[in-house]
Amino acid sequence: MSNSFLIFASILFAAFLGLTFVQITKVYDPEHHGDHHGKVVYGFPVPEFVTAGTEEAFVTPIAVRLADANPALGPKNASKCTTCHAFEQGGANKLGPALWGVVGKDIASADGFAYSGALAGIDGAWTAEALDGFLLKPKAWAPGTKMGFAGLKDEADRANLIAWMFQQADAPMALPEPSAEDLAAVAEQQASSEN
Repeated sequence: MSNSFLIFASILFAAFLGLTFVQITKVYDPEHHGDHHGKVVYGFPVPEFVTAGTEEAFVTPIAVRLADANPALGPKNASKCTTCHAFEQGGANKLGPALWGVVGKDIASADGFAYSGALAGIDGAWTAEALDGFLLKPKAWAPGTKMGFAGLKDEADRANLIAWMFQQADAPMALPEPSAEDLAAVAEQQASSEN
């Protein structure tokens, strides 16, 4: 074979790989997909899979779920996280930041941890609502996050974990009380499901 044919074939192959890479990155690039949430609850986007296939899926407000949560079950759910996170007082950052006292702190504010741009670009604090959205599906709540955890789909598991996380602090914060709006939404949902 001539050198010109090999050069031409190499250029074609490189172009093919480049186009393939571009197409693959479009699949995983959240900006490419535009508004991929469609619904916002407590100022945070609800992932598409929560509302997919239904006109509007009801998500029980976290404050309502926390009223019935069992913090004693939190460590069981946290065990899925301990490979990457330390929950104990004085725990060190691992693959993810240490989470002692995280509730109420600004998002992406743990000392000495290099956050992804996805989390560093989110304003606000780790409230019950923010934790609930993030723990449901981290990559949908913070597109581009480096966190590989798929999420906790079970509402009760998330509530138990969050209730326990509220206790993991030098000065634990009180759990949020359900608002009248939260309670009315739950009552309306229960009434509509009975009909």
